[in-house]
Amino acid sequence: MILLTVMFCDLVGSTTLAERLDPEDFRDVICGYQDAYAGVIPRFGGYIAKYLGDGILVYFGCPRAIDVARRQQAKLFELRAATSLGRLWCDRGNSGQAHQLIAPIYNWFTEGSGTPDLVHAKALVDESPSRNTDPSSPGQTESDCVECLP
Repeated sequence: MILLTVMFCDLVGSTTLAERLDPEDFRDVICGYQDAYAGVIPRFGGYIAKYLGDGILVYFGCPRAIDVARRQQAKLFELRAATSLGRLWCDRGNSGQAHQLIAPIYNWFTEGSGTPDLVHAKALVDESPSRNTDPSSPGQTESDCVECLP
């Protein structure tokens, strides 16, 4: 079994703290909190996906799950892991990156198009347009070319 763990942490009592502190001091507290997590999470195989105010969204097992599935030549598990990651990327506004990840895996399958895994992957591929990640492409800005994972 391949697992992807998603963790969200936030600073308890931050609203009360923000009301009591000067804005610059509160910013320093939040930055210290985020710096502490940034130093610890990678040591345990985590990836900080996003900072959300006083919260931190972290993934464990990703993209490792995709790599493990590829090494084991387990296409269905690769598709599941890629679909999960692609959904997260789409939710973050990186639909082009999701399409580039999922489409080649989805297109490998020649049968079973009605199975739940392939139905979910197809829906994600259909909703996430293919985009060239070259910022010089017409109609695309450099901000569209966001790398989510190291």
